[in-house]
Amino acid sequence: MKGYINIIGDIGTTKDAISLANVVAQVQSQKQATEFEVLVNSGGGSFYEGFKIYNYLKSLGKPITTIGSEIV
Repeated sequence: MKGYINIIGDIGTTKDAISLANVVAQVQSQKQATEFEVLVNSGGGSFYEGFKIYNYLKSLGKPITTIGSEIV
């Protein structure tokens, strides 16, 4: 079963930004997923938070497909 993760908007730790905690919550809400499709529409943000998200997704050990939409 394919799971879906949305990274839409700025990446960071502010209230309105996409954070590692947000991505973890998306993954945990799809426990049966055997692979993930990640939709990215982001002008950027915190390098450190983005790197934490990347490392977390890699640590899942599942196939990851990314799709860039609009701003990447």
